Amino acid sequence: MYSDFQDAAWFRATTLAERIASVRALGHALQGAEANKDVTGRRLQQWCAQRPFTNESMFALRLATEGIIEAEFLVLLGEPLESLRARFPDIPPWLRALSLAFAHHSLPNSVPLLTSLGEEPAVGLLNAIEPLLRHGLGRFREQAQQLIQQRPAAPLSSATLETIFLSDLPRQLLTMLSRTLVLELNVARLEGLLEGATPEDRFQSFVERLRRHEFRLRILREYPVLARQLVMRIDQWVRFVLEFLGRLCADWDAIRHTFSADKDPGVLERLQTGAGDRHRMGRSVVVSEFSSGLRLVYKPRSMAADIHFQQLLKWFNQRGILPAPASLRSDRDDYYLTETPITIRLESPITIIGIRIVLVFGHRFYVDTLGGSEQSLPLHIP
Repeated sequence: MYSDFQDAAWFRATTLAERIASVRALGHALQGAEANKDVTGRRLQQWCAQRPFTNESMFALRLATEGIIEAEFLVLLGEPLESLRARFPDIPPWLRALSLAFAHHSLPNSVPLLTSLGEEPAVGLLNAIEPLLRHGLGRFREQAQQLIQQRPAAPLSSATLETIFLSDLPRQLLTMLSRTLVLELNVARLEGLLEGATPEDRFQSFVERLRRHEFRLRILREYPVLARQLVMRIDQWVRFVLEFLGRLCADWDAIRHTFSADKDPGVLERLQTGAGDRHRMGRSVVVSEFSSGLRLVYKPRSMAADIHFQQLLKWFNQRGILPAPASLRSDRDDYYLTETPITIRLESPITIIGIRIVLVFGHRFYVDTLGGSEQSLPLHIP
């Protein structure tokens, strides 16, 4: 199995920074003797066609950031994969994780994807990465179970761990996979590899092909950047959600007292990550749902500034300028919980005037206190 991942084709997913580091680790400069000029020219055009690299100064800045000149960059673009592979004594961590997940591909499927994710036909495309999903679920279940044992009063149940995992992550991965697999579906159709007289039958034939170990590996090896991104997304999800659950368990007494003092909130049943932009290794806003119907919104950053802003809005509200703001509660140094997202409704002309005042105030604070650029502030609010 390990030999399946020694192929140089996997190393097409190696980043520019990693390629440069592998050369510097050998202690010699880049050599251009092996570079394929046709390949180099084509790839350089692809790089320079991307924004913002259509601007030559931005492209030069990108190279300077990595500490290389254009001549060295061209060598990296055109070198053979075998030359790149030879500079690495072992496969990288992401590829090792992929290898470990696929090492158990012959075991019975323990992730009931099609039954747990509904009857949507596209869910069958996840057969392509079923070993990765199973491996990720195993990691998540094992470490979450430790939390349950350490904090038996926390709102976690062994019975819902699989539901929590399957309610969120697989659909994110399906979004990442779908375009590539639709392309592969059409290729298989044109090559006459699919069985069935109708489009639905041929799609089902393709979904069944995705269960074959050799077919899964061929697709991932052909799209190694996608394979790497899938491994990273699963790893980041597991790490981040375990971090969230750890904080939830550690502060559960205070959270329950704040949000559900008079009613048992029950156990965590579902969650949705990615409710905002992802940052800091895949962290994002999380919307969590409990068996009692309680819903909490978690933000993985301090909301102290937002609380002060809400105090400002309250000050305006007391003077009849703005509607009452949503209350902010349960703030910590590095994260924050609330029951509902914070919203401001535009209900009257006086509300719009108040928001304009707040925008001016905020912009002035940004320029005078934070050193922001002095630019005109658009105050037109439809």
